[in-house]
Amino acid sequence: MFRWPISRLGNLEEAKRYFEESLARAKTEAEEGGQDLNSMSVTTTYNLARLNEKLCQFDRAEKLYKDILKEHPNYVDCEYLFDLFILCHRYIT
Repeated sequence: MFRWPISRLGNLEEAKRYFEESLARAKTEAEEGGQDLNSMSVTTTYNLARLNEKLCQFDRAEKLYKDILKEHPNYVDCEYLFDLFILCHRYIT
């Protein structure tokens, strides 16, 4: 279930809840053999990391970015945003 527009309407906590529910379902179903669901799980985790960053939950966002890059070191978009995250939230603030 795609819920990103909810966060664009300003309801970040509701969007976070939907992402977390979607991620839990995708991980469970991926363990049962769904490769496409594993990809969806990675994308959902990426979006959840971005959302946590918007919510100023920086430790959680950082963990999610690192978890993705640990499994998928060639995920360029994730690496790019994580590098920006580090610049903005670890070295400047």
